[in-house]
Amino acid sequence: TREKKMRGAVIVLAVFAALLLCLQLAHANSLKKYNIDPRSIVSSGVSSGGYFASQLHVASSEIFHGVGVVAAGPFYCAQFNVAIAVGACMEDPHLIVTKELIGLTLGLETSALVDPLKNLHDDKVYLYSGTKDTIVRSGVVRKAEEFYNYFLDTNNIKSVYNIPSEHAYITDDYGNGCDVLEAPFLNNCQYDMSGDIVQWLWGNMTQPNASQPRYMAENVFE
Repeated sequence: TREKKMRGAVIVLAVFAALLLCLQLAHANSLKKYNIDPRSIVSSGVSSGGYFASQLHVASSEIFHGVGVVAAGPFYCAQFNVAIAVGACMEDPHLIVTKELIGLTLGLETSALVDPLKNLHDDKVYLYSGTKDTIVRSGVVRKAEEFYNYFLDTNNIKSVYNIPSEHAYITDDYGNGCDVLEAPFLNNCQYDMSGDIVQWLWGNMTQPNASQPRYMAENVFE
């Protein structure tokens, strides 16, 4: 009957899915081990990626031990509300109540929905906002700094708010003009933001060879 055929098809699919899972697990178990210091794992991102980097850092602080937040606001800013996400968390920082976000985060810790927040204390945090950013206002990023000030040693926070850039990832020799809002959203502001993030989060990094270009068009993918 049709019902028996359908039941048989479901069983076949279930068996197939189980086989795929076994294959994936077997492949995962065969991954190589790399000489990585677990304390060196950090997250970083720009705009929505900056928000995601902060979520990873706070929620999984057993794994991530630092963060670079570029043009993004504090952890749990939107609270699963799209209106808040595109309003307060982008354009209206005065609507962001940092104490409320801190309280919510402490509640998440109590419910074991985030890692112990004491892990954050010694982490390094880098924050950036351009003075001409029209997408995520500087005040939003400053709210992220207020949030981290509660959980971290303030000496471990570096903030850069004095560069006249639009909403973009900032370079020192490649991309659009510093105050341009246009794809690929890489803006040349004569500031090596990537290098600054790396130096702040990891420290004592070897400086690149000044005679070689750091950014090449063939390395940019759209």
